Amino acid sequence: MKLFTITLTLLFLGSCNFVSRNLFGIKYQKEFSSVKYQKFLAEIDTYKVTYKSYIADTSQLNIFLKKFESPRIKKNLYQPVQILYFKDNSLVSFHANCFAQKVLKIDWNMSKRFDKFIPQTSISLDSMKIDLEQIKNSYHVKIVNNDKKTIVIIFWSLLMEKASRSAIYTVIKNLREFKQESSSEIYLVNFDKIYISYDK
Repeated sequence: MKLFTITLTLLFLGSCNFVSRNLFGIKYQKEFSSVKYQKFLAEIDTYKVTYKSYIADTSQLNIFLKKFESPRIKKNLYQPVQILYFKDNSLVSFHANCFAQKVLKIDWNMSKRFDKFIPQTSISLDSMKIDLEQIKNSYHVKIVNNDKKTIVIIFWSLLMEKASRSAIYTVIKNLREFKQESSSEIYLVNFDKIYISYDK
């Protein structure tokens, strides 16, 4: 069994139960594909939403994770798909694929979390002291005019393409339902290079 497969299994242990790769659309990547990356973003463009996109690498992730001591928090922040909401530079809502698992699918709106704006966080944030500057400095995400806006950062990966697509769609749907598009900014950060590097 490849090291990467073992790593993936560990990612889904505990509160994140490991399930079949087909069930959640897990697709192992041997190398980063700019064609597949652009194709995915082209699909997002059909939603007619404004966003900025970035590609993260392993060194950036390691810099970010060094800020935290708790293995549990590190595991949460290492998930392939995450949704983070920031207000006034502080994290106010956190979601990850491991907290959106139902028996047969990923459901980001479990417990009706996205039936309000800002969506109800999936876990307590008491021990997750993350501010926007940490994201900006670690992943080199250029965010401006964030003092009066809600910043939504979505980490995604073609490793979990279905979950990534549904996460982005869920965020967009929520923003439109509560008429928050003009007062929010979306940033998409791709994790493909990170997961590919761990499979080598």
